[in-house]
Amino acid sequence: MIKTKAPVVWFEILVSNLERASTFYNALFGWEFEPFIEYDQNYWIIQGNKNSIGGALVLNPFEKCENHGIVIFMEVNSIEDSIECVKSLAGIIEQAPKLISKLAGTFALIQDLDGNLIGLWHK
Repeated sequence: MIKTKAPVVWFEILVSNLERASTFYNALFGWEFEPFIEYDQNYWIIQGNKNSIGGALVLNPFEKCENHGIVIFMEVNSIEDSIECVKSLAGIIEQAPKLISKLAGTFALIQDLDGNLIGLWHK
């Protein structure tokens, strides 16, 4: 079992329309957005303030997901060890570990026992 106190380091808001969502969150929170074209044109980084954790708007990439939601990302010491732990606890691996870039690190997506989507990240 992994017994670290993993910090929340990132969040993603899954949306059906990036333009509409960016207008909504800009009006509500003053957020501005920058498309992360190098990674995916449907991934817009939220330009928050210095007191905020980072986040992004993401065109919902999960066709089988009926509901949109927020995915939080936890920083882990090892993606591989965390994946093995998820498997041992009967969780589901939704997205196998994937390199974002050498600078940005690696992520994976899991489902907990209630179907909540959780991101794992390691640099």
